[in-house]
Amino acid sequence: MRTRISIFAFALLSIAGPSLADDSLPPGLPALAPRTECAPLSDNAGGGANADSRAIASHIMPALTGSATKAQSIDERLQQMKLAGVSVAVIRGGKLAWSKGWGYRDISSCAPVTPETRFQAASMSKTIAAVLAMRQVEQGHIKLDENINRALTRWHLPEDARFAPGFVTLRQILRHTAGLGTPGFTGYQPGTPVPTLLQILDGTSPANTPAVRLEAKPGEAFNYSGGGYMIVQAALEDTTHKPYAVLAEEDLLKPLGMTHSSYAQPPGAAEKVNIAAGHHLGRPFVDKYNTYPEFAAAGLWTTPSDMARFLIDVRAAAAGEQGHRLKPETVKEMLVNGPGDWGLGFAFFGETKDKLFGHMGGNWGFLCWMLIDPKSGDGIVIMSNGERGLTMASDILRATSKYYGWANFKSRPLMQALASKPLFVRGSMNDWASKDELKPVGKGLWQADVALKEGDNEFNLASSDGEINLGAIIGGTDTITDKELALTSDGDTLHIHAKKAGTYRIHLKAEDTGAASISATGG
Repeated sequence: MRTRISIFAFALLSIAGPSLADDSLPPGLPALAPRTECAPLSDNAGGGANADSRAIASHIMPALTGSATKAQSIDERLQQMKLAGVSVAVIRGGKLAWSKGWGYRDISSCAPVTPETRFQAASMSKTIAAVLAMRQVEQGHIKLDENINRALTRWHLPEDARFAPGFVTLRQILRHTAGLGTPGFTGYQPGTPVPTLLQILDGTSPANTPAVRLEAKPGEAFNYSGGGYMIVQAALEDTTHKPYAVLAEEDLLKPLGMTHSSYAQPPGAAEKVNIAAGHHLGRPFVDKYNTYPEFAAAGLWTTPSDMARFLIDVRAAAAGEQGHRLKPETVKEMLVNGPGDWGLGFAFFGETKDKLFGHMGGNWGFLCWMLIDPKSGDGIVIMSNGERGLTMASDILRATSKYYGWANFKSRPLMQALASKPLFVRGSMNDWASKDELKPVGKGLWQADVALKEGDNEFNLASSDGEINLGAIIGGTDTITDKELALTSDGDTLHIHAKKAGTYRIHLKAEDTGAASISATGG
């Protein structure tokens, strides 16, 4: 069953498609309020605009283009994608250059997004946890390459004879090579019981995710695990004898001036003054947002400007500067690229050999992306409150890259991209094995035979490295074939709802204009 979980998302290249269907909602989606029509906002409603922000906001282009592709404004793109709002902070030369919001933080009230609007950081929260953990490593309280159980007192990761000998280390957890399960978390709707940390780790009621346990031999392969970061949270609390939220505030948020960031789950009165509500295709959640007690993995409320301050500090240490939250040698070790294009707490992005580091995040109703160039100190943080937020972030990133002359993140012709490498029908977060290749069957036509289970099947159409992902484009279609299949799209994810299990054929059609669509037959 599909859930929006707090995970790093690989999907990033997409192109414009028709509006998404509203009548097919993903399983587990929080209840939606009716759509509200809001009056257009002034240019300054989202904070003071400047020449740079105006230029970037007026020339938004999709990743994959064609002869019919035209630049759009951010406001036009938000409307086309039924995305409520987006907030951006731009970093230039290691300093916060500007920040601005577009759209609405809550469509039910028509309140605008501003630079001070708080969003759920989702999996970007893991970068905070990684830095907190590495501070404990620097102080000698946790060993990077020893059994993580030595840093735990209230709970221990059970041994598994299938993977003996061996043990899980902090390095492996931060790099997602520990072999742990529980990739992400769905959150808890207001009014429902919220589990403790130990209940989350053991998967006991009222936790709604499985126990955090070994599923593969530690150290052998990339296997994204949000659950692993909950072990990090436990180790930090046991080592420092402080609640995680208190430790983060004292050790990182306050020293860096992150005054609009907290782990208030659910948010209190102070946080609610200017806070974003989650949305799905332009409709706000009735209860605004889910609660995420998984602080280290998914629980931070923050703003792009605050996360920019965090990135600036990490990058400064990476550049050799002293006096930051981590020593230069520590950050350099964190930024050694490993399996899955991952370091210790940070992922790497970019088409050139000079990668940027950062992270993505996705909770129900919230999607975000941050990254920074370790050499130039240029970077960006983008946070949104609705599905297709990563598509919007990707569009804004490309416009920003073009305006400032960055080396990475360029648009390119759709047909050229499709000819450059094969695409596969790819599964969920840790199911990247790409066995179902889309084979060319004619000019602009591809197809693949895929085994589907009964019910909802979640997938992407992407290259094996995730560099090309057709995601949301495909179609915003809602096609029913032979009354056996319902094909839908939300965000950068595609769904086929099959009435019965079987092998089905997925057809991709792409054109020089930049348009693309899919259909499915068989059964």
